[in-house]
Amino acid sequence: MAQHASLTWLDVRILFGSVAGPGTKLGGAGAAFGLICLLAAIFGMVRVIWTWPRASRAEQLLFAAIVFNLGTYLVSVMPSPHGSRELAAVLPCGAVLAARALVPARITSMPRAFATVAATGLVALLPLAAAATRPPARPATAPLAAWLEQHGLTYGIAGYWDASIVTLQSGNRVQIRAVDPVPAHLRARLGDEHAVVQRVPV
Repeated sequence: MAQHASLTWLDVRILFGSVAGPGTKLGGAGAAFGLICLLAAIFGMVRVIWTWPRASRAEQLLFAAIVFNLGTYLVSVMPSPHGSRELAAVLPCGAVLAARALVPARITSMPRAFATVAATGLVALLPLAAAATRPPARPATAPLAAWLEQHGLTYGIAGYWDASIVTLQSGNRVQIRAVDPVPAHLRARLGDEHAVVQRVPV
């Protein structure tokens, strides 16, 4: 459980962008911004706990959604350095709670409202503009798909993460089918069903 808790916390930080995920790079400014966002979400959650009897039903439901998502992930077999996508719901729920905690409920002054909206828009646009200047990420399997096609290897089997993406990357010119290695045989992935495709010695 301690290892699951450590991996869950790592995945939450990766999700918010405060640390780099496996195979990715993260600058100091990006990590600092991600940490600020994570702390704001934590502050929003603490505020809901502190004001629970007075908190709105929406805030209580968002808090419960975060706790349920994190709790389910924590006790499952999913925690890994690549599992932050399994916690995707935590990010928007945390963002809403952060906004509810940090933004005044009513802004009656027009200049103040304009300044708040302008500052919020600027803060939102900065990371988007920085991300837009980066070159598009090339799938790690692109060289593999090209190599297989160049060498006339157009059909085969592979693990789950390499099969479909190579087939897609090559435009179906290299057809790779996903299999799972299990004791004494390989089995094909056919949606929710599995079929034995090859027996191997134990």
